Amino acid sequence: MRGFTLVELVVVLLLLGLISAAVAPALRNAAEQTPAQQAREEIIAFLASARRSALTQGATITLRLNTSSFAWRMMVHTGAGTTATGGRLQLPAGVKLSDPDGSFTGRFYADGTVDAEPVVASVEGVTEIVRLDRWMGRAQ
Repeated sequence: MRGFTLVELVVVLLLLGLISAAVAPALRNAAEQTPAQQAREEIIAFLASARRSALTQGATITLRLNTSSFAWRMMVHTGAGTTATGGRLQLPAGVKLSDPDGSFTGRFYADGTVDAEPVVASVEGVTEIVRLDRWMGRAQ
């Protein structure tokens, strides 16, 4: 006869239990994020994408984000000239981005460094701040 022994079944069930225990808190935390935290995560992903583009293209990237309409424009500066793309960030309803100038401007360099001020997202009295590490370029 072919089949599994009781020990094999117990080991598999034990592994499934351990994996479930490790994954469940992450799923619960993702479901419990406030709109401000969701906006923060979206902004971090967006800024990381700009940094990644600067690194992979070996170029300086200027990123401008209108803090009221969430419209963005990315300019890639290379030796051959400048190209631009644009779009609109999709943030949760009710999110407000604040900046004294009404827009966020950041420069991402080919060596991974960045020159940018923090981005402040708030909704329903909850505020989240995204800061960029000047030397490492990572959003936190």
